[in-house]
Amino acid sequence: MSGKSNATDPEVEEIIKIIQDYKGYQSVEIRSITDEAVRNYLAEKLNQIAVLLSDAEHHIEKDEDNNLREIFDHVTSGLKTIIESLHNPCYIKNDFFSTTQRNAFKFSQLTSYDMQSIVQVEILNDESSQITDAGDDGELEDILNHLYDLIDGLNQTLTEREFVIMGE
Repeated sequence: MSGKSNATDPEVEEIIKIIQDYKGYQSVEIRSITDEAVRNYLAEKLNQIAVLLSDAEHHIEKDEDNNLREIFDHVTSGLKTIIESLHNPCYIKNDFFSTTQRNAFKFSQLTSYDMQSIVQVEILNDESSQITDAGDDGELEDILNHLYDLIDGLNQTLTEREFVIMGE
């Protein structure tokens, strides 16, 4: 089997530029490879963000009313939860990976969720890098709240992706 996707979807081709092992979902033989490639890519990027946040944690230590600490803990906890679910998805033994079903709409949905997740992680990375440049607690709180919203959005996208795989 070649390394190319058998799909001609431009979104698939765009994802292949980002994730080399991405092959699409058309063939049962490549579904688990594609799913694992997506999960590994996202987990790696999110781990990099987690390191960036831990490096910036000293900004939080200065907060006397613990408001920033609480928001920071929510952000890091949400990030950790997503990373863990990417490493241990509940759907691995789902029929989607073993049946020869040909549901083009489902494949298209998954590809869209994959692309959306990639974009969300890129935005999350860009926003996370701003945390070290925060000028004051107010700006830091705004950045942390925005990161929390981004993580919540990514979690929603990944949950919807999971529902498609599980057939719900």
